[in-house]
Amino acid sequence: MNWIEPRTGRSFAELAGQYQAAAGGKLEAHARRLGVTVDALRDLGCGIDIKDELVFPMKDAEGRIVGLRVRIASIRAIIDGKPLRYRTAEGGHNGLFIPDNTGNPGTGTLFICEGCTDTAAMLSLGLAAIGRPSAGDGDRLVADYCRRNGIAEAVIVGDNDEPGRIGAERLVESLAKAVPDVRVIYPVKSHKDIREELLSGKLTAKILQERAMQATGPELEGRAPTRPDERPRQTCETSPQYPQKSSRGSFEDFGGSSGGSGPQSLDDWPDLIRLDEPDLPFFPVNGLPEPLAEMALAVARSLEIPVDMPAMIGLAIGGLCLSGRAVVRPLPDWTESPNLYAMIVLDPGERKSQTVRRMIEPLERFETEENERRAAGIRESQQRRTLLEKRIEKLTARAAAEDQLAERQKLEEIIHQSNCDLAELDMIHSIRLLTNDVTPERLAVLLAQNEGRIGIIGAEGDVLDIVGGRYSSDGRSNLGTVLAGYSGDTIRVDRQNREPILVRDPAITICLAIQYDVLKSLKRDKSFRGRGLLARFCYCQPRSMIGERSIHAEPIPESVSSRYSEVVTRLLQHQTVSSGQRILDLTHDALTLLNGFRADVEYRLRKDGGDLSPIADWGSKLPGMAVRIAAIIHAFCLPDDPFGQSIGPDAMESGVRIGEYLIDHAKAAFQCMGGDPEMEQAQKIVRLLPEYVAAGSVSKRELFQRFKHSSCCRTAEDMNRPLEILVQLGYLKPESKDPGKVGRPTGRFLLRPDL
Repeated sequence: MNWIEPRTGRSFAELAGQYQAAAGGKLEAHARRLGVTVDALRDLGCGIDIKDELVFPMKDAEGRIVGLRVRIASIRAIIDGKPLRYRTAEGGHNGLFIPDNTGNPGTGTLFICEGCTDTAAMLSLGLAAIGRPSAGDGDRLVADYCRRNGIAEAVIVGDNDEPGRIGAERLVESLAKAVPDVRVIYPVKSHKDIREELLSGKLTAKILQERAMQATGPELEGRAPTRPDERPRQTCETSPQYPQKSSRGSFEDFGGSSGGSGPQSLDDWPDLIRLDEPDLPFFPVNGLPEPLAEMALAVARSLEIPVDMPAMIGLAIGGLCLSGRAVVRPLPDWTESPNLYAMIVLDPGERKSQTVRRMIEPLERFETEENERRAAGIRESQQRRTLLEKRIEKLTARAAAEDQLAERQKLEEIIHQSNCDLAELDMIHSIRLLTNDVTPERLAVLLAQNEGRIGIIGAEGDVLDIVGGRYSSDGRSNLGTVLAGYSGDTIRVDRQNREPILVRDPAITICLAIQYDVLKSLKRDKSFRGRGLLARFCYCQPRSMIGERSIHAEPIPESVSSRYSEVVTRLLQHQTVSSGQRILDLTHDALTLLNGFRADVEYRLRKDGGDLSPIADWGSKLPGMAVRIAAIIHAFCLPDDPFGQSIGPDAMESGVRIGEYLIDHAKAAFQCMGGDPEMEQAQKIVRLLPEYVAAGSVSKRELFQRFKHSSCCRTAEDMNRPLEILVQLGYLKPESKDPGKVGRPTGRFLLRPDL
């Protein structure tokens, strides 16, 4: 029987295969985050879905895929009161997590884990393992699997919480008639589950095997304990104990006391979701057209950088190629230019400059070759202009000196015609695709000379300093040209002693690979956000690969770079052989996809709890960004004639996927710039918590005294939401009031023991 996912009408086996194919090299990053090996995830058949979430196939006892379990990892979801870390795909059934490379499962010991990531942890240690969907589910399936595969020896690995212990004991009962030898083990006291213990760096396969040899299953009615003479019963209370460094810096046994008023065990604490390590999604590179996807992956492998950076730069380059030649019209009264503003934020040493150079090579080559081709025409047009100007000057002098009315009128007619010829003269300028260190005034001139388009692509944020007023006499920002360059509003510049500038439909492309210090500095100029500049950017904060890079990186294959360069060049040629703007419409299916995305974004913008409400200025422009990205993807797929067809559902789906990817990155960027005051205040509190570790707890009053003079915490009530966030993330826990006492709540919070 093939289990079918109702939304797509495809079997879960097909979907699992699709997600596995889409995973590419992105499983490595997920494996690093989970602390398991890539091979373990591959053995479990893991893939990556449309939102770049990790997908685990679930199987029945015969190994058929009956459902998909998706791992959700979002700080905001937890903050918003949605602590579930997993979801099951619609229409599926809970099943087991069974690796593909099981060998002969009937030989040796089989470890039975709780959950998919614990199963991956056991496989990472080289042990034979399967997983249940949860502590309270899958018992019958496990028994059926063991019976079918002749399992003679099983070790149940429970979680260190009440549901984990109850579930382990219940599973022992279910396996009573299926497996002759069943034992139960748990992680050491300070760890909630076996993966968390693996992350501590102290767990090995040998330790687990020795722990299993000492363990036994709970005594069941009508059944004697397994090998009671050889294995004393192993429970959480008798888990092997080894030294662990306490928060005070000394090494103590887990069972010992380390002082303070809070509990010293992590048993009752949820997983810690760190505020200083935002769990941001990976770039959905499988949504890019093949030439761009291959180039982005090749550059990422060659320079050992996150693929997000070359992918975003490539999209910006595609937007520059279309600028001035196309406008997207999703609806009759809604148009978008295809140019993008993008900001890629990384620490120093992330090879930003090298990445930019690799990606803009086709632009620089085209610019050089095109200017060489235009050289003669440029000189001729300049000479023609000079001749006309000098002729007008001489004729004007003759007319001024002429006394005869008829002769003067004749000269005036010639002057008029010469002025008309000068006005109609088609001046040929050298083409400029890129600039960097440019003032707003010069930027307007470059736009006028290049048919309203220009690109600013680089590894520095100098242009932000310049428009912010670096060279202005009064230090005030000058954002008009940059704002108009995104929205396409006509630029009109009239300055004394300068020629007027008129640019219709301007399109500036900006893609900056900057450092975090630059991003943080943007909050100093209130006009950047107040006038909407920051809301125009796509933000991208890739995960760093520093410390994980090798010295034997792969070079970029010549075939990949040549194909990418060829597509970019073919798109740029539309700038030279055509004039005016072409309209790109959306097909009905593409518009349906876009409208669904717009409705979702609009709901998330609501003021009463919408997760995008703190950045509503940015979120309101997100559907437009998705449309622009869809147009760029459409053009990369059809470089010879991007204007001959409407944008279809595939390109629009990719635009929406990348738009969804941008959401969490934008939240993190605005948080870094002070966009979410509650999150910012929570971060400030986190930085103070180590001072209270020795006491084990801290009160709201104590924290308020530290912040009462700041603008974000004027009253004690202003502390409530930041403290609630820290409770939900696992940093704090409200201290329970002594039942024997009466009066107001304590207002104290226990500190997480391992802070």
